[in-house]
Amino acid sequence: MSRINVANFRHPDGTSDNISLDSSNNAVVAGTLGCTGDLTVTSGNLVLSSGNGIDFSATSGTGTSELFDDYEEGTWTPEIADAVTGGNTVTHSVQNGLYTKVGNVVTAYFRVTWSSLGSCASGSLIRIRGLPYSAKSNSGQYYYTGTITPIDGPTTVLITGNETHGIFYDDNIPDTTQTFAALPPSNTGNGLNGTITYLAN
Repeated sequence: MSRINVANFRHPDGTSDNISLDSSNNAVVAGTLGCTGDLTVTSGNLVLSSGNGIDFSATSGTGTSELFDDYEEGTWTPEIADAVTGGNTVTHSVQNGLYTKVGNVVTAYFRVTWSSLGSCASGSLIRIRGLPYSAKSNSGQYYYTGTITPIDGPTTVLITGNETHGIFYDDNIPDTTQTFAALPPSNTGNGLNGTITYLAN
């Protein structure tokens, strides 16, 4: 069997190479690569450059964007504190955080335990800090989180735009914030755990 080595496929007008090989023998496509059937990747990943993604604009819709340009999984370090920055924190025993980001939607899971509330006063607001992404820029967003253990009942987290921290609100009593009085002095068991879903920039 004979082999023909081809380094470039040139456009019929002769002005440019549509497909070429770089120094690592990777195929480089200039312009649009059309495919009338299925595209199967048998090994490796489909890698897209930053800012690009899968374009669904061929389907009908009224959205402002139909580009799926981000997916990410990772970890974050949740911190329970009484101030936006500085201030006091509980004496953490466990600080576990996982997150998944699909487009601009972030779902952050957390579990925090503590041996003491440190210098956090019982009347201070409970804040969670260290969210993996800043919230979307329009301010005053509320994100339902389900039941936060050991805080009783459904709890909402207020995350201000462009920030990575939130304040716990008690859904049973409108516009009522949760304070450290709702937390036991020590909780090294289940601790404080829950899920926060919010929009990122």
